Amino acid sequence: MVEIGLDRSENYQTNDRKSYSETINNNQSHVQVTTDVLLKQQYTSRGNIDHKIYPLFCISQNSCLEIRDCSITSKNFEGQNLQDVCFYLKGLNSSEAQSWNREAQPTLYIQSTMISGFFAPIHSAQMGRILLDKVFISDSVSHAIDISNPFVFEMKECVIENSKKSCINLRFSRGFQGLERVERRVVIRNSELKKAKSYGISVFGDNMTTFQNCQVEICENKILSCAKDGIGIKNLNIKGVIIEKNEVSGSSGNGIYLQNIIDIASFSQVMIKGNKIVKSQLYGMVVMNTGCYS
Repeated sequence: MVEIGLDRSENYQTNDRKSYSETINNNQSHVQVTTDVLLKQQYTSRGNIDHKIYPLFCISQNSCLEIRDCSITSKNFEGQNLQDVCFYLKGLNSSEAQSWNREAQPTLYIQSTMISGFFAPIHSAQMGRILLDKVFISDSVSHAIDISNPFVFEMKECVIENSKKSCINLRFSRGFQGLERVERRVVIRNSELKKAKSYGISVFGDNMTTFQNCQVEICENKILSCAKDGIGIKNLNIKGVIIEKNEVSGSSGNGIYLQNIIDIASFSQVMIKGNKIVKSQLYGMVVMNTGCYS
């Protein structure tokens, strides 16, 4: 059972992100759906979730879903072992990759919305486009945001809390032939990630021989009380990484952990600048086999 559009919903308060869940009033909810959005009872994921999943919204190629001013809550109990996903972006298969079109990618845009209680609130397989603005996500059983090989992922002024895995989990792997030169981007900015049972932000690769033509920017965030590293980036051959003006506090692991990050295309280095790291139980920052500058 899922409740959508509770009668208490309001625009997210940008000047008070911490109290968003307490500032709901009686405005009406708004949901806008365009083109070929599918609701399916069961789907087999091609991404990081290995078993059968049950998406509320399944977004295919040539489809766009826009959600604004809404509250979506899962009423399924954790003991049911039900992998319910609020938003599932369907990934490419090998035949679709041959005729890839950047304008045809599944697109999800969420603004001023609360999402709580799902196994995985947002899950995307290959090359999806996800835009989040002033979104509050809480109490996920898996990663709150779980994305494989993102095409575009932009998250601004959001709050994620109480995830039983990572708040944000990004995975880069060997892509389909012909997509290596596609320019991609990841931007995580001015958001608050707290009380994760794993990483605050994890960006991992599994094949350093494959160049990822993707710029990753992690800027002006608060990352608080994570059970592992606040920011962990490992095993990537990638276009560029910027980590700037973040506050990382109370990590049970390291504040920032960087390992095996290279750029074989332009030989760029990871930029780390103006970050504040306090109260980490291990090291404030660990850098291994990675070129950095500030």
